[in-house]
Amino acid sequence: MIPVTVWDGHSMTIVEFAQNITARVNRARDNKDKNHNKATEMAGIMPSYFQQYLMHWATYLSINCGYDLKALGARSDQFGHVVLSNVGTLGLRAGYAPLCPPMRATMLVCIGKVRNEPAVAEDGKTFIVQKQMTMVITGDHRYADAATYLCFYKCFDGYLADPANFDPTQWKEATPFDELPKKTE
Repeated sequence: MIPVTVWDGHSMTIVEFAQNITARVNRARDNKDKNHNKATEMAGIMPSYFQQYLMHWATYLSINCGYDLKALGARSDQFGHVVLSNVGTLGLRAGYAPLCPPMRATMLVCIGKVRNEPAVAEDGKTFIVQKQMTMVITGDHRYADAATYLCFYKCFDGYLADPANFDPTQWKEATPFDELPKKTE
């Protein structure tokens, strides 16, 4: 798994997003990404039981406390809020991503393999073959409410259903927690 953080993904089309991710993953896979190489070099020299503790504390200090730990390859901005994993490239129809405490991720999304499946046409009578895939979302309720995940899913599903007519303004975004109305008693 190669972590890639995209902060401005909301301003890209889905094609631009995919191209951006692909280029960055390929750069890391080809050992041309200095930050990725730095973050993973200790894995080859340190026992795995010690790596677990070191990763826990390094990510806590970098993400929660805002410290850059360059010697360990941990930066305060390296982890995003959504982890997207394309398990379809492994030939899997679906995958269930586990919550990974060091990433402090709000949501984990697994995209399955695109496959041809029988479906009912719009007339309700005819069967057709249609491309389908499975998307599984795992949400960490320590960081967000289920409404956040549902909003993401509906927007993504709306794009896939009709990319030519997709209008992102029709999707009501989840209200950030700091903008929620205060309870009065």
